[in-house]
Amino acid sequence: MLYHKKDEITIKRDLKKIAIFRELILITASALIAVLWLFSRVLGSLNSVVAADTYIGMNDGYQNVWMLWWTSEAIRHGSNPFFTTMIFYPLRTNLFWETLNITNGLLALPITYLFGSVTSYNVVAMVSFIGSTLAMYWLARTMTGSPFGAVCAAMLYAFSPFHVSKLYDGQLEVMSIQYFPLLTLGLFSSVIRKSWRASLLSGLLIGWIILTSLYYGLFVLIYVGLFGAAFVLIYRPSYREYGNLAARLLVIILPAGILLLPQMIGTSVGHSQSEVRQILHSAMLIDFFLPSPHHPLWGDAIATIQARLHPGAGMINISLGILIWPLALIGAITMIRQKSAQMHIVLIATFLLLAMGPWLIWDSQPTRIPLPYAILNLLPGVRAGQRPNHIIIIAAVHLCLLAAFGVKWLLASRPVAQKATLISALSALLIIDLVPMPVPGVTYQLLPVYDAIPAGSGALLEVPFQIDKGAPLFAQMTHYRPLLGGYLARMPKYPFNHVPGIYELWFGQSERTILSDDWLQSLVSTMSAQNIEYILVHHDLIAPSYSPFVDRLAERLTVVYSDAQTTLYQLPTTPQLQFTIALGTGWYGFEDAGDQRRQWTSNSAMIDVFNPYPEARIAQFEVSMRSYAIVKDMTVSLKQDGGQPVAMSTISIDPGYRMYRLLLPVSPGYTQIQLDTEQAEQILPDQRQLGAVVQSIRLRDLSAP
Repeated sequence: MLYHKKDEITIKRDLKKIAIFRELILITASALIAVLWLFSRVLGSLNSVVAADTYIGMNDGYQNVWMLWWTSEAIRHGSNPFFTTMIFYPLRTNLFWETLNITNGLLALPITYLFGSVTSYNVVAMVSFIGSTLAMYWLARTMTGSPFGAVCAAMLYAFSPFHVSKLYDGQLEVMSIQYFPLLTLGLFSSVIRKSWRASLLSGLLIGWIILTSLYYGLFVLIYVGLFGAAFVLIYRPSYREYGNLAARLLVIILPAGILLLPQMIGTSVGHSQSEVRQILHSAMLIDFFLPSPHHPLWGDAIATIQARLHPGAGMINISLGILIWPLALIGAITMIRQKSAQMHIVLIATFLLLAMGPWLIWDSQPTRIPLPYAILNLLPGVRAGQRPNHIIIIAAVHLCLLAAFGVKWLLASRPVAQKATLISALSALLIIDLVPMPVPGVTYQLLPVYDAIPAGSGALLEVPFQIDKGAPLFAQMTHYRPLLGGYLARMPKYPFNHVPGIYELWFGQSERTILSDDWLQSLVSTMSAQNIEYILVHHDLIAPSYSPFVDRLAERLTVVYSDAQTTLYQLPTTPQLQFTIALGTGWYGFEDAGDQRRQWTSNSAMIDVFNPYPEARIAQFEVSMRSYAIVKDMTVSLKQDGGQPVAMSTISIDPGYRMYRLLLPVSPGYTQIQLDTEQAEQILPDQRQLGAVVQSIRLRDLSAP
């Protein structure tokens, strides 16, 4: 039978497709087997056991389970998932800068609705390993043309000790490393092959990564810039090509700009301890070459070494295993003349340096020798990235590619028998190097007290506030009531904890102010005003300083449940919504001199206002105050949700007490009344800068019937 040339080409193309399909089945099966081993301890309890371990893993795991639950609830009720009053009630908390990983929540919606958020967490975690395997395989297969080299790269990447550590730590958002190989493929196609389509898709992918993890979002923006710089350095394009290159890079970062800039306006995304945290999570040179701390044979020994190298720090493992280094070295040496390999080498060196943080760490102590990350800290928003060591994930992509080239060279021009032997040997070494102990899983046993909390809208205050525990979030998924406080990786400002009555139970100490003589009466009034129905006391967790306050709760609240561990108190009356106020920043201590109850302000002082209504209300602001010795102007302004102050009125105050009244529009949620004067007074030898002395403050709701 005669075949045309066209038929021959078609047959070859079909055979190639069949071969690639077989490869995909093989790599998927390999990844699935590895995942089943890694999750073997939790497979029988996917709906109740969170695939994580350790104290960090338990609480971060619960937090991520809650994020999946909240996303599903927000979508179910048609609300914005980026904002919530379910935690840190009654404030409206912005979750954009938190570990919301809304992309995982959206992808897992069907599973969350059908089987619950614990199941969806475990499934998303498993998918991150399978997805990372397939993504890295696709990248390595495309760039090297070596099937087994791509398999090795995929397994080295997806089941690296770094990735397994993220599973142990319960950090679903940074477990999602499957997108980096796809971005690398897009960058090569965009910059080197000059594909506008790849530029657009890469930009959309970066937006997706930002919504998955802010850490990774920051890192990929750095990656794009350094990738472009490395391309210019190595490929040396003509000056006429610079314009097109800049345009393609702009297309890549444009979606990120559209996503981030509106969120950054008026928002501080840094942290007062950012440099300290960066140093704690900076890599030492030895960290790159340590074996896995989760290995069944030497894992405990490596974990001990890591703890000694980084005392007091968690989430420090950035190991990529041992085998990746010799394979990548072989690939680098044998491919050194190719510009693409030179790109890999330059980017690997750059990102390993960045993973070492802003200052060189020597003998577990920071030196004053600056490293390249210190330069990045000068850029807006970079200080928010408090774990420089996690940027190793980008170096890992390029190391795996060089390792694939190394495997390709080892197998090239070998007889079939030698190839089979080498493939068997490399497969065995991969297993020996990467095999982890299965993740143990953590289970939270709900306390019986939560069964005593019926459905309703009234909020719950748990005492004490557990800043580092995710258990209250886990319990919330059963009682569905808003929480005062909560557990978030980046704790938001929470001025409501300075409201009289709330303050005492939050901090376990008293604070006298001009707003309250009786903390317990203030507590009951605040609960009624803000629809806080329950207080749950954990007796096994409270410090002795809380006892004087907790012991008095039964005087005004109803005990509805009690056991050895907990007591649940309920507000005995129907809530009556009204404004709640608290003294914010800029106030000096309370003074009580007989009938002179007073508090001085500095030249700028805040009054925090909490409006429980869904609409704006007109209020009459009443304040009794005076200056010390001179006549001066006092400006009254409003600030909404931390925005810029809007001046409402300027009043003149003198040394005699007067009651000042002013009509103010009070928006829903959190508002601040700001009192400012440019003429601060000083009483020698007192060093305080005095604005006004205030006797009383009241905010009357004029919109009430």
